[in-house]
Amino acid sequence: KKEIEVTLSISRIDEVCENKSIPEGIDEVVQVYIKRISESQTIHPIRRLVGFERIHNVKPGETRNVQLKINSSDISIYMENEGVKKVEPGEYLIYAGKNALDEAVSVKVDI
Repeated sequence: KKEIEVTLSISRIDEVCENKSIPEGIDEVVQVYIKRISESQTIHPIRRLVGFERIHNVKPGETRNVQLKINSSDISIYMENEGVKKVEPGEYLIYAGKNALDEAVSVKVDI
């Protein structure tokens, strides 16, 4: 079983606002998505959530490392012309952020 390992660092950066208290520790959810960039022989979803991790009690100025693994089954798709589910070779964008539209950190990969 083939895997792609995604490693990233998250940092908590707080903006100081007058008359606002900054919480000591907050939770953050890091979400990792993949989307196909190159031409395809089938229809792919616009994006797919392939991993997430909740990071607990992140303090102001703190940086944490996150490691997630994307399994081949997470990115396989049913190929109608072949009648099988498989990973279609091509170029993909893997990105991480706070939500599906946040492509704050991204990398293009050939699979």
